[in-house]
Amino acid sequence: MATSREFRRAVLGLHQSVLDRAMVDLAADFAQLLRLDMFGFFIEEPGVSGLAGLPFAREFRMLGREWRPLDVERIAREMELSALTARRLVTQAAAAHRISCSFEVVRARTEQAIASISQASDIVIIAEPKSAVDRIAGAFPGLAAAAFRSKASVLLLPRRVARAHGPIAALAAAPGDPAIDAALSIAAAARENAVILAEFDRASADATLPAAGLEFARLPAGMLANERYISSVLDRYRERLLVVTRGALGEGAEPLLLSLASARGVPVLIVEPAETGH
Repeated sequence: MATSREFRRAVLGLHQSVLDRAMVDLAADFAQLLRLDMFGFFIEEPGVSGLAGLPFAREFRMLGREWRPLDVERIAREMELSALTARRLVTQAAAAHRISCSFEVVRARTEQAIASISQASDIVIIAEPKSAVDRIAGAFPGLAAAAFRSKASVLLLPRRVARAHGPIAALAAAPGDPAIDAALSIAAAARENAVILAEFDRASADATLPAAGLEFARLPAGMLANERYISSVLDRYRERLLVVTRGALGEGAEPLLLSLASARGVPVLIVEPAETGH
């Protein structure tokens, strides 16, 4: 992919509470689209096994309806089986999509695992949880927060993908926005058209923009971060993927982007600003 920032790997972190075949398959679809290698890793939280060894740690057994000490060996076996399941899901999905893959088991806290593994040329994939409750509990909040603090770009993957074809759309805050370059490169790789939604005129954009295969939608000032308005504009194009630069919609825009991905049923790729050196 000929971009100023060449992506190399689609990185997917799996946790014992997040082992979803459909999600892994969608991640492999994206890796195949961008011609990326797939890197899966299983996060083994060290606190889990440590808690099991504490003398006061208890679990409630429904069968006997009583509290009992945590079974350290059982928890270790379950963790090992979960890691093996995660490895199988990733390798099978990669094989089905004919892409290269690798897999590791990382024993570290979620934040440490993603920080140590991710690189500037990676795209860390964060899948939308199955329920609203899972958005604020379980593994998702930690995975999402760690991904957004990492050096990598981030892909928000919705539970339901609406379409397999359509233009690649970019939300651009200014001429030369890295989202434009990324969207054009992805569109070329996917053999799709591109759409730029911007708060500036096309005449102000980079003169190297292609004349064919590109549509340009001029937005009123202040509407770039208006989810309802952006969605109504995108309805005209039925996009396959949406690209935005981190920070282009203001600080704390991640929930808005996740909501947009979920509502439209399209992945949202959040690329790093060029000036950060990532």
